[in-house]
Amino acid sequence: QLGDIRSFARSAGTSSSPALRRLVALSNGLSRWVQLRVLRPLAAPQRAAALGQCLHLAQSLLELRNFNSLLAVVGGLGHGSIARLRRTLVLLTPPLIQLWAQLAEAVGSGGNYRGYRALLGGAGGSGGFRVPALGVHLRDLVSLEAALPDWGGPDRPHPNKLRARFALQGALLAGREQGPPGTPHPDLLRLLEVSLALGPSEEQLHQMSLQREPRESAPVRPRGELGA
Repeated sequence: QLGDIRSFARSAGTSSSPALRRLVALSNGLSRWVQLRVLRPLAAPQRAAALGQCLHLAQSLLELRNFNSLLAVVGGLGHGSIARLRRTLVLLTPPLIQLWAQLAEAVGSGGNYRGYRALLGGAGGSGGFRVPALGVHLRDLVSLEAALPDWGGPDRPHPNKLRARFALQGALLAGREQGPPGTPHPDLLRLLEVSLALGPSEEQLHQMSLQREPRESAPVRPRGELGA
């Protein structure tokens, strides 16, 4: 709801409604689930296969224009608990490495999420269903509230702030008039929500990563790197 979003922005992110906290928790839960999906297998080849499946999931989310879940999945794959798995990463095929690089560039934080904003602009121009990245636009609103005053003069709202606020709110609400492709299954969605909420903590994931590939592991030569 717009009221929840405005309250969050005005409080500089220190106050949020239960509904907003739930959305943020779901994104964080999805990010942790991705890490668990990769870390669960004991053998490196199986972990590499799981990582590849998560990359294809991210590719599907991009095609569906579900940017919020896409950022959560790509963020989970880029987490330190995954990035340190050298014996796993070396087993990825060149096409998967290229796909990962493309996804990271598309929704990475570089240039203030330049790639994501370009994708969202393209999606907005063509209409249709899309799910904006909630966290990106909430940060935009918090920055806007801090940068400009509400009033530009006596009894006159600040015009630049008003225009920027409407644009940001429009980005958050974009695509809501058209539902997602397919038919949602409420029971399955509730099951997924509960599963994400009951996932492991960041510390548990870190410890699992260390168990899979301890720090004292010998260095591994990346695929394609040949000796002199």
